[in-house]
Amino acid sequence: MNSLDPPKKKIKFEEMSAPPLITGMLVIACVFTYWLLSGKDPSAYADLTFKPSSVMEILATQQWAKLANVWYSANFGSINLWQLAASLYFLGVFGTVVEKRLGPGRYLLVILLGSTLPWVIQYWDTGNAVISILPGEKASKLDIMYIGPFFITCAILGAYIVLAPPKKMDLSGGMPRPKYEIFNKKVEKPVSERYGLNPWTFVSAFFAYQLGMHACMIYLWPGYDVGGMFAAAVSVGIGYGIASYLLTSAMESFKEGPMKLEAVRRYNELLDLDVTHDDAVKGAARAMGLPVDQVRLWVEKNKNRLRIS
Repeated sequence: MNSLDPPKKKIKFEEMSAPPLITGMLVIACVFTYWLLSGKDPSAYADLTFKPSSVMEILATQQWAKLANVWYSANFGSINLWQLAASLYFLGVFGTVVEKRLGPGRYLLVILLGSTLPWVIQYWDTGNAVISILPGEKASKLDIMYIGPFFITCAILGAYIVLAPPKKMDLSGGMPRPKYEIFNKKVEKPVSERYGLNPWTFVSAFFAYQLGMHACMIYLWPGYDVGGMFAAAVSVGIGYGIASYLLTSAMESFKEGPMKLEAVRRYNELLDLDVTHDDAVKGAARAMGLPVDQVRLWVEKNKNRLRIS
């Protein structure tokens, strides 16, 4: 790197101070739904899981209440404790990070789209698949019962891929490197980065588990599955697309240089202390020695964006 090139640094996401309540609610919903389904006869699962042939009948007869029941149990149910335990683990790992960095509103959008659109894709994909019902072959895909928070977790995972791994981007606003700083400074990594697990480890573990779960269901619990690959790819794309758009939008607000970045960061710190909006703006302006109107303008432009520094 040339000594006058703008220095690059890692993006730091300023996480929300509030606990991940929505992720906690997802975990509770999964446990509660498993408890409800555990008392059902196995023959009733055809009406409680996403079974394409049953969904076709529900749509044809316009039984919308029944469709809502299928949507809920298919998204949050589990057929055994192994699936429940793994679902809770990955929802906790991915959901906690994503919720604290996106905020509850954006996080809810990811969950809403991840729990609906992939099922539409799954229904379309199953109905358009070439299905063979020759003697000795497997049952029709129309009769497979899909269950589990697989698509919701995939959508959260898509956002996690964008938000969790460290990134280096130019936040200098084009300011050159100081003349005395000819070489890159050696930055000591914190202990959590040196000895903590890489975020990609959890991503790899999730996909390995899902492939294993898919194989187990074929041989141990025939007739059940977690979801199709095409619908899963769409689900991951939902979370990835939303998080990428929000990150790009946040980066756009810092083209005016590090002064704006620091002013917005100080404003957010004051706001987290239950200070009013006006007082936070004035406090940031005094701390930075800047006009109040200038800080107010920067804050308004940065409103509803991801918090990064």
